[in-house]
Amino acid sequence: MTSLQEQLSALKLSLPSRDFLSVEGLTPGHVLPLCAAASIFQNHKTEKLNLLKGVSAALVFFESSTRTRSSFEWAGKQLGMDTINVGGGTNEKKGESLIDMAQTLDMMQPQFLVVRSSKSGLPFQLSQHTKAHVINAGDGWHEHPSQALLDVKTLLD
Repeated sequence: MTSLQEQLSALKLSLPSRDFLSVEGLTPGHVLPLCAAASIFQNHKTEKLNLLKGVSAALVFFESSTRTRSSFEWAGKQLGMDTINVGGGTNEKKGESLIDMAQTLDMMQPQFLVVRSSKSGLPFQLSQHTKAHVINAGDGWHEHPSQALLDVKTLLD
């Protein structure tokens, strides 16, 4: 039997850009290996893994979404990632701009920012002002790319 790491390495996982802001540009060559990886994790019954040990993610939610936030937090922790919840929205109340917030988050040096907002395009805007990889966890009526991938996996199962 092959190890989890060997199974994942065989998949040739890739995305068309450094950030995951949209499903636009994804091909079956991107989506099918991601769905296969999800199935591997789904079928792999074990304690927490250390695949992402030393990697950190800031979960920046300007809009409340318990299921999405907890899903990202749980997945990160199960893979050994350090996660921190950053409440969004208070920066605007204090007169801080999106750029101010991005610079503050950059000082913490997370490798990933998972962003949820009711404002369409906000994850894209934030990606222009941070060194971290930005993952769009839903931006208003515009898009929710991680949910789209989950929908595809459900259809394939």
